[in-house]
Amino acid sequence: MSPTGPTGYADLARFAIATGRLGEVADAVRAGLEANPHNPVLEGLCAYAAVEALSRSDAGAAASLHESLLAQDPRSPDAWHWISVYLEAAGHKTGSEEALRRAQQLAPRLKPNDYQERLLCGR
Repeated sequence: MSPTGPTGYADLARFAIATGRLGEVADAVRAGLEANPHNPVLEGLCAYAAVEALSRSDAGAAASLHESLLAQDPRSPDAWHWISVYLEAAGHKTGSEEALRRAQQLAPRLKPNDYQERLLCGR
């Protein structure tokens, strides 16, 4: 049975993260975002899983998840914010700063803490 709606895909991604199956997160996120573009929860979970993959030295999963983030609509401030988080964790300070500036240009009213709240609250 396939998940439906962004909540189902987010739940699937959370389960994959919790059970250490980080490669499956990318599939859940891609499928969820295909049906629900710009979903801040799915974009945030993708970045969280990518950072977790880095911490576990799982370069393949990290790269796949990073690609999923890069494939998002370039007008999504959430995607740019989470790309900046991933790049910072990967040690790419300049790229992280550039991505964060892009997020701020797209949504000047949103601050870094707002993205975390959007991830937790789903808005």
